[in-house]
Amino acid sequence: MRVIEEAAKKTPVILETEVLVVGGGPSGINAAIAAKRQGLDVTLLESNGFLGGILTSVTLGNICGLYMVAGDELIPTVQGIATELIDRLKKRGGVSNPRRWKKAGTIAFDVFSMKIAYDEMIVESGVRLLSYVKAVKSVMDGNTLKGVIIESKAGRQAILAKAVIDATGDADIAASAGVPFQNIPVSQLQYPSTMLRWSNVDTETYKELSREDLTECLEKAVKSGINLPRTNVSGHIIRAGEVHCNVTRISKEDGSPINPLDPWELTHAEIKGRQQALRYEEAFKRFVPGFADAYINDTGAAIGIRESRLIKGEYTLTEDDVLSSRKHDDGIACSAWPIEIHSAGAGRGTEWVWYDDGEYYNIPLRTLIPLEVENLLVSGRSLSATHVAHATARSSGTCMAMGEAAGIAIAVALKDGTPLRKVDITKVQSELLRNGAIIK
Repeated sequence: MRVIEEAAKKTPVILETEVLVVGGGPSGINAAIAAKRQGLDVTLLESNGFLGGILTSVTLGNICGLYMVAGDELIPTVQGIATELIDRLKKRGGVSNPRRWKKAGTIAFDVFSMKIAYDEMIVESGVRLLSYVKAVKSVMDGNTLKGVIIESKAGRQAILAKAVIDATGDADIAASAGVPFQNIPVSQLQYPSTMLRWSNVDTETYKELSREDLTECLEKAVKSGINLPRTNVSGHIIRAGEVHCNVTRISKEDGSPINPLDPWELTHAEIKGRQQALRYEEAFKRFVPGFADAYINDTGAAIGIRESRLIKGEYTLTEDDVLSSRKHDDGIACSAWPIEIHSAGAGRGTEWVWYDDGEYYNIPLRTLIPLEVENLLVSGRSLSATHVAHATARSSGTCMAMGEAAGIAIAVALKDGTPLRKVDITKVQSELLRNGAIIK
C-alpha cells in the first residue's frame, strides 16, 4: 500500500473543559445535561448541524425501551431526563401517547419537534455545544484519555477534558484510545435500515390495519414479483396523511450484512436503501390499503445502523442477564424492550424474544466502563454486551437512561477525585433516584 508521510503537527488547543461528551444523540444529550446539572463545565460535540442522533438523522419514528408491559398497563422503565423530553414534545403536539404492541410499548414522534426540543434543552441547560465537528483522534497520556483532536471547517484542533463520554454510537473515541472490543464478526451483525416517510396517506384507513395485516399485504407484493427483503413493518402515523415506516433491510449484494465501519460499504448501503424505497413505494401503493395515492416524501438523512463496535468493559451484559431479568447491584438503567434481531435467520421478518409479564432487567454501570483506558465512559449502543444482549439494550429509551447515568457517574468521580472505575456507586444511584430515574 502506498503511503504519504505527514509532517509532525502542532495542534492548537481551543478549549479545556471538565467533561467532554462526544455525540449529540439521545445518550450523549442526557449525559451532557446530567453532568451540567451537577455543576460541572460540560462541552458537547456533534458532527451534524442538529441534535438527536439516530432519532433525527435516521428519523427513527418512535422511541423504544421506555416501558414494560404488566397486565393491561404500560409502566415506565425509563424516566428522569427522558420524561422531561417527552413532556416538552407533548407541548408541541410532537409525540403520541404510549402505544402497546404485543409485550412492548413505544411512542411515535415528529422529527422537527424532536430537533426543537433538544435545542431548547441544551441551550437552557448551559451545556457548551459545538456542531459540525468530527472527533478524529484521542489524546492520550499513557492509558489515560486527556481529550480529543477534532476536525472541522476551522481545521485541526484539540479539546482537553478531565473526563470524556463516548456517545458516538460506534465507540469511535474508545477505538482511538485503544479500548478492547467484543469479537463479533461482521457476518453476525444486524442489518441496517433506511427509514421511509410518507405523505398523502389515507390514515383513517391505515390505522385500522394491524402489524400482521401489513405483513400479509407485503407478502402478497412479494408473490406478485416485487423483491422485498423484509415484510415486517413498524409504521407510525405522524399526523393526518403522514406515516413513518421502518421496513427496509440493507445488505451487500450477496445478502450478507454490511460493515458499518467501512465507508465504501456504507456508501453502497445508502444508495441501495433508496433503491429499496422505490420498491416499497410500489408495493405499498398496490397492496396496502390507504396508500393508493400516497408517496414517499423523504428518507432519513442517514441509514439506521443497529450494531457496530461493542466495547469490552468491567462487566459484559449477557443474554442470561436479560432473559432472567437480573437486577445488578450497580444498576443504573432499566429495560423491558424485547430482544430484537434483524438477521438473515429471521427470513423476511424480525426475530423477537419476549419477557414474561412485568419482567425487566437492569444495566450495570460496569458495562459503561471500558477496560484498559482511564477517564472514559462509553454510553449508548456501544456498551459492553454480547450480540444478543445488545439487541435489547440498544433501544433509544435505554440509551437515554445510560447517558444520564454516565453524566452523573463522571460528576461523582470528579467531585470525589476518584477514578471512574472506582466511583462510589451508591452516590451515583442516589443522584439518579433523586432526579427521578429508575435503576432497579
